[in-house]
Amino acid sequence: MHYVVSDIHNDYQKFCDLLKMIEFSKEDKLFILGDLFDRSDYNPNPVDLYFKVMELEDNCSMIRGNHDEWLAAYILKFYQMPEWKRRKTEPYQYNTFRCLTRRLVEVDVQNLARQILTWPLQLSVQVNNEKYLLAHRAEKLYTDIIIMYGWNEP
Repeated sequence: MHYVVSDIHNDYQKFCDLLKMIEFSKEDKLFILGDLFDRSDYNPNPVDLYFKVMELEDNCSMIRGNHDEWLAAYILKFYQMPEWKRRKTEPYQYNTFRCLTRRLVEVDVQNLARQILTWPLQLSVQVNNEKYLLAHRAEKLYTDIIIMYGWNEP
């Protein structure tokens, strides 16, 4: 089965609940259409969320969303500044950077930012001889995890 989700926004628990609900297995494929990070004030857990996504390995494909892009840009800009200037810089508008820096060392936060920037902005996939172009939409009405499609291969 193939699944497409978007706008997880730091919600590790909902993401785990989703995987359990759909009974995600090694035969399945998950496409995350951006915004893995930011915006969740309710129990945000970007570190465990990121590691959970990475555990899925080849069974998961990421697309970079606007929040992912903003986070990566902020991280890289922040760590390019001298230490004295970092203390005076405007904090990141969402809690993700703070959550990350509480649990990860500086080099790992920067590596995460560089990893985010490798995620494509769109992805072309073919399932059952049907072609799909997957991309993130910046304007979203709902912030909860949404199952957009579920399709089976023969």
